[in-house]
Amino acid sequence: MSGTGKHNVSGENGPTQWQSQALGALQEATEAFLVSLFHDANLCAIHAKRVTIQQKDIQLARRLRAAWGAPV
Repeated sequence: MSGTGKHNVSGENGPTQWQSQALGALQEATEAFLVSLFHDANLCAIHAKRVTIQQKDIQLARRLRAAWGAPV
């Protein structure tokens, strides 16, 4: 996401304006969260002697994160 303008987004409460910086920060945080989650899920798959991540690996990674107080 680039630029310095504002973006209109329609939501439940009507149109909302988002600055490009805010959208960029949201995208970066989302990507970091997903990369971290998939890394943990990959470790679960490796532990199960598999090379492919399955839904149960992501679920286990989220459960382990919740147990340790990390963001799920």
